[in-house]
Order: sequence, then structure tokens, then C-alpha cells
Amino acid sequence: MTNNKVKQNRKYALLAGTLLFSAGILGMGVTPNQVNAETTNVAVSSQNNVSSSNATQVSKNEKNSTREASQNAFNQTTEYQDINGERIADSISTSLKTGDNYSFSVPKEIKGYQVNYAKSSYTLINEDGTNTGKLTDFASAAGVVGDPSNWTTSDWKKVIAFLNTIKVNSVGKNYSITITYKYDSVVPQGTFNQTTEYQDTTGKAIANADTTELKAGENYSFAAPKTISGYQVNYTNSSYTLTNEDGTHTGSLTDFASAAGVTKDPSEWTASDWQTVLTYIDKTTVSENGVGKDYSIKLTYKYDAVKPTINIKPQITIEKGSSFKPENLFNSIVSSTGTTLSYAEAIANGSLVIKGPSNFDTNIAGNRGTYTFTYTDPVTGLSVSGTGVVVVKADNGGNPGTPGNPGDNGGSNGNGGSNSGQNQHNNQGNGLGQNDSGKVVNSNPSVNGQSASGSTKKNSVSANKELPQTNEANTVAGRNVGIIGLLVMATLALFGVVRKRKY
Repeated sequence: MTNNKVKQNRKYALLAGTLLFSAGILGMGVTPNQVNAETTNVAVSSQNNVSSSNATQVSKNEKNSTREASQNAFNQTTEYQDINGERIADSISTSLKTGDNYSFSVPKEIKGYQVNYAKSSYTLINEDGTNTGKLTDFASAAGVVGDPSNWTTSDWKKVIAFLNTIKVNSVGKNYSITITYKYDSVVPQGTFNQTTEYQDTTGKAIANADTTELKAGENYSFAAPKTISGYQVNYTNSSYTLTNEDGTHTGSLTDFASAAGVTKDPSEWTASDWQTVLTYIDKTTVSENGVGKDYSIKLTYKYDAVKPTINIKPQITIEKGSSFKPENLFNSIVSSTGTTLSYAEAIANGSLVIKGPSNFDTNIAGNRGTYTFTYTDPVTGLSVSGTGVVVVKADNGGNPGTPGNPGDNGGSNGNGGSNSGQNQHNNQGNGLGQNDSGKVVNSNPSVNGQSASGSTKKNSVSANKELPQTNEANTVAGRNVGIIGLLVMATLALFGVVRKRKY
């Protein structure tokens, strides 16, 4: 057909040339050069038509070849999906021809997944249409029986071997078979232990530890430190211990502060700051390699005990002969937990101990009693003490002075004045004196309200007996001095008379 067109075009060219030539001869204004140019254009046009025709024919031939190849092909595809239909590995495709056998392989081993034979399926498209079914449909023909969930690799190989005995008996447009292997996500066996401990500064547990078992892929789930009555969390001293495939690591919880965006000094952290750090820690995921090998993470929250407080009256003065109880010195106690306790409440649970005179004698003017109150908090074990003094008012209406010290002429009295003019062996009030033998005796009730025995009891003054006041003692001494002076003067007078007579 192409050669005929070429010949025909040549005829047209010759005819055109002849006509143009004739026109030029007849004087129609056409030159021989113009005739040649027109002849050339016709020839080129004819050549282009031939080339275009050839190209069109080649394109048609290629399309026919592709169509023929598609019609003669049969596509075999293997897909790998999780249970939700998500691809977890690249698919594999093979082009088969009529008479070729299927060439499927056993399912791939994919880390973290396990093939589920019961849910794996096939799709066959051929001249009969589209057919779908389970791979287990071929089990009986392959000689495999039993629940597919219990199939072994050997059982599956038998099913595949049976499939691969099937030949492609027809080809056509989009004819194919696709096997879709379904996989279940496999959770690694074992767990990862997460523990939270609550300790005081000595390492003693002050609350029960919290333990959680995490699986691979799960995040840490630490909670904020507990509120423990009597204690306050110390973020600076709190720590962590992590044991994993890289070994054991310990450190302060404040190590995470920078990464979490908390820049304050830990001593100034608020509950909000700590929650920010905790949120950062809880973003950590347990890896597949982190389970089943005694791997763990432990947070240890450290707490400082809150010290209790005690309020005792420093000193009270009571009337002579009045009643007194140690609780008269007591104001209040605030426990570590913040509870305000009365005297009776503190005594009742045995947490308050009092040391001092058991029977304070209020009938002795100037008598003093010192009492020490010690409270030990039953929650934290911390102790606090306070001291108070009770004083019996003196008879002269003033408050007794401090106990005196022995002097050259005897001890000073309880009022701070000395008894001069004679060597006294007894002291008034709370002072200690010396007797003739130089032994120290307690002539009056001591600070604790009880008398202490000396080596010479006959020189002791009764607790209720009082010495003469200082003015009275001075009067007696003056009289004695006057009498002695008169005697001396009389003696000298007599001595002078005797001498006068002699001479």
C-alpha cells in the first residue's frame, strides 16, 4: 500500500511539472525557476506524508504488541499486611505465561509479627471473574488438617507446595492471583518493672512502694510524689535507677530538668515544675529489647521530716502554799503533721515526757522547780524540748534571788544579802553553806524542792524556821562590841592605877 502511494505522488509531481512548464511557455508569467521550486515543494510534501504514515504504523504495531503481551500475561503477587490491612513489607510480583506454574514462597519472617494463617487470603481474577477465599481452603487438598492457628511452618509449606502445582491455563487482561499474608503483632514475652519508692532521708520507707509491669511499646507511667503527713518531698535528693541492656544507671531526678525545660533550683520547685519533669520522663517508651530480662526503672522520692514545735512558759511565780502541776507551764505542741496537741493529748499517747520534781513543795518561800518537757513525734520520730521554771513567791513580796555561793563568813541568803558579824553555818533559801568541819550541807530545800542531807544534821535549820533579819543581827553585834569595849577600858584603868601606886 505504501509503494502505491509513493508512485501516485510521483505521478502528481510529474503532472504538476508538465503543467507549470506549459504555462511558462504560453506566456503566463511563470519562470522556469518557479517551476522548479514548486516541483521541489511537492516532492518534500510527498516525502513527509510517507514518513508520517510510517510512524503511525509503527506506533500502532507497538500498541498491538503491548496489548498482546498484556493479554498473554498472568500476574502473581504476594502481599504482607498487619491485621488492620497496613502494609508491613514490600509486595512481590511475578509475570507468568500460559502453562507456567504458580511460584509462591512461604511467608516472610517479619520482626515483631507472626503470620496468621487463618486470616491469610487469596484473590483470583480470570475469565470466570473475581474469586476470593482463605488460604486454608487449600488445606484439605494439601493434606493438612487441624485448626490453622495451630499450623506449623511445615504445614504451611505443604499448602504452598500444593498451590504451586497449579498451572496458568488462561491469560487475559488483568488476569492475576494475589495472596495476602496477614500478620499479628507479637508482644515480646516478659515485662519491664516500674517502681516508685517513698523514703525519709535515712532511707527508711515511709509509704508503700508502687510497682507496675510494663510491656514493650508502653510508656512509663510515673505519678507525682505522694503527699505524706509529717513529711515534705525533697526533689534535690530524689533519684532514679535504670537497669536495661546497657547496664545499670543511677542519677538525680533533677538530671531531666533541663531537657524538660525547668531551669529553677530544685529547692524552689513547685508541684507544677515537678509535673513538667514527670511528663517528660513519662514520654519514654519500653523497647522490645527491654522486657523479659529483669530490666526495670525505679524512682525514689526522698522526704524531709517536718520538725514538731513546743511552747513552754519560761517561768511562772506562784503564791506560797498554792497548788502547782507541771501542766501549768505548758502552752502547746504542734506535731510534725501540723496537729496542735493539748497537754492531755500529748501525755495520753506517751509522746510527751516530763522531767522535774515529782512533789514540788509550794510551802517554802523562794522554792524553785525546773521542768523539762520533751515531745517525740510518733510519725517522724523527731524530738523537741522546752524548759520552764516555777518559783514560790518570797514572804517579803519580792521574788527570791538566785541561789547564793558560800562566803568567808558563811553562805549568802536566798535574797542575795550576806549575814555578817558571826560565822554562820546555815544558809537561807536555796544556798549551800559549810559547817564547822568544812563539809557542805543543804540547810534548806534545794532547787528541786527536796532537802539534801549533810554530814552534820544538828546544824541544819528547819525548812520553816527563819534567821533574824540583817538589821536585827547588826543590833546584837553592836551591843556585844559595846560591852567588850567597856571591859577593856575598865581593865586599862585598873592597870594604870596599880602602876601609879607603885611608883
